[in-house]
Amino acid sequence: MTKNCKYGYKVCYRKYGKSRLKIFCVTNSYDLAVWHIRWYEREPPPKLEKPIWYIREVKTLKEYEKLWKGCPFKDDLS
Repeated sequence: MTKNCKYGYKVCYRKYGKSRLKIFCVTNSYDLAVWHIRWYEREPPPKLEKPIWYIREVKTLKEYEKLWKGCPFKDDLS
């Protein structure tokens, strides 16, 4: 994983015993994604028991636009 991803990062989780990843939040920097994981490992969100956290890159402009759709303060990369 590169730390200079142009489109940002997704913080995802997987429930214990499941195989599907779900997106929890989207960030613009790798450091912020790491911070989110450290925070949520220490204080997991309610209703999530033993989640496993992952950081994934947002790889394409199309995926970036879909994830940030409707957000009033997103960067305009198009």
